[in-house]
Amino acid sequence: MTYITRRALVCGLAGAALLPPRQSHAAAFDQPLWIQVHAIRRALMQDFDGTLRTLRSTGFVGIEMASFPGFRGSYRGDFGALADADPAQLADRIAASGLKCDAAGFMAEQFDHDPSARAAIAYAHSLRVRSVVLTGVTEPNSVADCDQLAHQLIGISDRLRAEGLRLGMHTDQNLWKSIDGKPVVVQLLDRLRPEQLALEMDMGGLVPYHVDPVPILDRYPGRFYWIHLRDGRVQANPRTYAPAVVPGEGVIAWRPLLRAARRARVHEYVVEMETHSGHELDDSLRAYRALRSIDV
Repeated sequence: MTYITRRALVCGLAGAALLPPRQSHAAAFDQPLWIQVHAIRRALMQDFDGTLRTLRSTGFVGIEMASFPGFRGSYRGDFGALADADPAQLADRIAASGLKCDAAGFMAEQFDHDPSARAAIAYAHSLRVRSVVLTGVTEPNSVADCDQLAHQLIGISDRLRAEGLRLGMHTDQNLWKSIDGKPVVVQLLDRLRPEQLALEMDMGGLVPYHVDPVPILDRYPGRFYWIHLRDGRVQANPRTYAPAVVPGEGVIAWRPLLRAARRARVHEYVVEMETHSGHELDDSLRAYRALRSIDV
């Protein structure tokens, strides 16, 4: 595997290092860092513009937005009054902060019916994003289910491309479980062409299923446009949501991961600190500093 706990390392229970010792020829990780909006929604609801300014001054270059109306009342957490804000005005405020924004997350159910799909596409255009990133797709439980999901994604992709938009998909935790010996994510990669689907690899989702991301990145270069950067710890039940952990404080071996991401031509590195602590903004700022300290 590509990850191992720091505690196991210290106690001598495993033989690989989480973060190998710094070497003189290594360079600090220097890719531009983005932030995922859902994890900092509490801060945004309190002070949208001030939070954006804080992110920019810290060094973040961009923000991955979300369809605020699509998350209204969601068990994942919603955006309160921001769900009623004019998306064009939100785009202006983001631009005024100095942050970039070219992608937004949408609940998959927003594309289940034509009226809601049209509303979602209009929202994406008003936000002036290029990519619609789905989350919350129906969990497949068989190869036939994978076929059906692939068919649905192709239909959504065709519709979005006709609108000048690209389909992306967040790799939710349950999409890393294996069916017929292969993770669902890999099943989808084998069924859809690169122009039909760009994937967003979420590191938190791999950990519970003990998936090694490096061989997947190497096998499918160019297929993962985004990567959600957060550490994690193994849960007793892989179906239990694993809160984010600041990089370096969990089980992920960051050097091989970030090297593989570079080889795989990942375009955007997105901090995603969904900790459920109520302090996600502070955690995100710590994550930024932690990532900048990693030698690759």
